[in-house]
Order: sequence, then structure tokens, then C-alpha cells
Amino acid sequence: MMPQSIIIDCGASSHFTPDRNSLTNYQALTALPIRAADGRTFPALGCGDMQIHFPMGNSKKPTLITLKDVYYSPHLAFTLVSCTRMTRVGFKVLLEGSECKVYSPTYKVIGVIPNRRFKELAIYTDRQRGNQPNLDHRVSPPHGSHQS
Repeated sequence: MMPQSIIIDCGASSHFTPDRNSLTNYQALTALPIRAADGRTFPALGCGDMQIHFPMGNSKKPTLITLKDVYYSPHLAFTLVSCTRMTRVGFKVLLEGSECKVYSPTYKVIGVIPNRRFKELAIYTDRQRGNQPNLDHRVSPPHGSHQS
């Protein structure tokens, strides 16, 4: 399987992926229009849960994260992880200097991601599939939420 490129996005209202095969608990949707930051509209065709690995930096073992209610659209180039969705359920995201740190609701660092483009985005490649660490953090939307 090819490494998956992921963007930690402070502007995204929901999590999105172009990789249908990475979703579990998948539910097909009637094409739900999604508006991108550049004004384009594209359809979300389904929704499900997705596991990704947050790197920890300094050769530490990555943290396995389960994102809930990730929208599927084959029109995307990357998986987008929404800072907004994470912070709504108690996670913390700190963009500082050349990295993005993600904290659990109990303030444990669960991700140290190099910031390679802009202060708003932290881009990394999930090369650690199959190396599942002991931690499993669930990021869930507000109860009953399926809209962006």
C-alpha cells in the first residue's frame, strides 16, 4: 500500500479522505456537496471511520488515531484532518515554530508533526502502517453530527 499523505487542516470543518478503502463502518451518502476553501464544490459520497498514525518525532513510535465520521470524496488529493473537529471533542492542537503538536484531552502529546508549508497546515506522510502503537485515541464529532 502506498504511503498516505495527510494534512492537518485548521480551516476544515470535517475530516475528509480520497481513500475509500481506508474507511471502516462505511455508509454511502447521496452526493453531499462540500465547498472547498478555494470556492470549488465537490461531492462527498460516503462517510466512515479511519485509522491514521500521528508521528511523534525523534524516532519515537507513532500514535494510532481513529478519526470518526470521515467523509469520502475521490476528488481530493490528500486526507484532511480537521483541527476544529479534534478540538470540539477535547483534543488540543498547537502550531508553533516548525511543528504541530497534538495533545489528548488529558494533555498527553499524541503527535509531533513537522510543519512543512504554512502555519495553518502540517503535512506528513503516514509511512508507519502496520506498526500499531499501544495507544488508540478516538476523535468523535458532536453527537448526531454528519454535516460540515
